[in-house]
Amino acid sequence: MRTKALNVELGVKDIYKYYRSKDTTTKEDKVLYDEFRKISYAINKKIAEKMLMGKFIKLPFNLGNFYIRKVKNNFKNLKFDYAHYNKTGEKTVHLNSHSNQYHAKWFWQKISCRIPGHTIYSFIPSRQNKRQLAKLMKQPGGYKKYLE
Repeated sequence: MRTKALNVELGVKDIYKYYRSKDTTTKEDKVLYDEFRKISYAINKKIAEKMLMGKFIKLPFNLGNFYIRKVKNNFKNLKFDYAHYNKTGEKTVHLNSHSNQYHAKWFWQKISCRIPGHTIYSFIPSRQNKRQLAKLMKQPGGYKKYLE
């Protein structure tokens, strides 16, 4: 018997609803949604900037650690070069020669995570953050600042 995986995404609105339900301050002291959203986006942006600089981010309350890790290419993880194929018709793969055969991934280390069932949760960085990481990896020596 196969079971279908749940694809549930929680966002800032869900976190704000939880915050409002648990907060005991007076109505005048509560943070409005727009302000809450701006604060959470600013925090997330700052965390992403630190990670892109090669820093290791330890989350509070034992929620795990975030960092960017570089991975050495092998034949199993080489990606097909569709742009080259569409131009020339030749089948090739990306060798990442600009980064000494490394590629980088955003990584959530959940070994120390205290959330029940933490193995079913995942972290998917935004497209903007993925592109920024690719841009940094293409710089000379850009791969050197990340953990292996």
